[in-house]
Amino acid sequence: WLFIFDPRYGLMSTVLGWFGATSPQWYTAEPWPLVMVVVVYLWKHLGYVALIYLAGLQAVPQALLDAAALDGASPARTLRSIVLPLLAPTTFFLLVTMLLASLQSFDIIRSMTQGGPLGSTTTLMYQIYVEGFVNGRAGYASAGATILFLLLLALTSVQLRFVERKGHYAPAPALRPARP
Repeated sequence: WLFIFDPRYGLMSTVLGWFGATSPQWYTAEPWPLVMVVVVYLWKHLGYVALIYLAGLQAVPQALLDAAALDGASPARTLRSIVLPLLAPTTFFLLVTMLLASLQSFDIIRSMTQGGPLGSTTTLMYQIYVEGFVNGRAGYASAGATILFLLLLALTSVQLRFVERKGHYAPAPALRPARP
């Protein structure tokens, strides 16, 4: 990734050159360091999110899709009325896990920007590392870790309360044959 975003010899510089644009200073000019970190972070988690959504799509009952097709529902209507509501728990799971993971991001920031320039890509997790291991201030690092824990706990509890208000989908009960 460091090579891809190199402003002089990187792949992004070459691709932008094909369109007549010059490559920005990805590492030094605002807001490009943050954009660079976000792009790498999205690429890092794309496979995980796609795999979880694939599992969610495979759990959609084929009988519901067949019934919608028999009723004449268009593919867009089937997606909007059947598939997306059934993927709501999967979306909630991904929302919680990706939010928690993004607040704990450290590796990409440490390896690409080291929190700079001027702290523009510093996260609370990276600041905890700097205070504890670079500056040797264990008390500040512990306080930051406690704040991060409380923040993650609060966000998770708010998200759990929000999802409890939504409907939960369960398989339809089996139909009993009519009595003679």
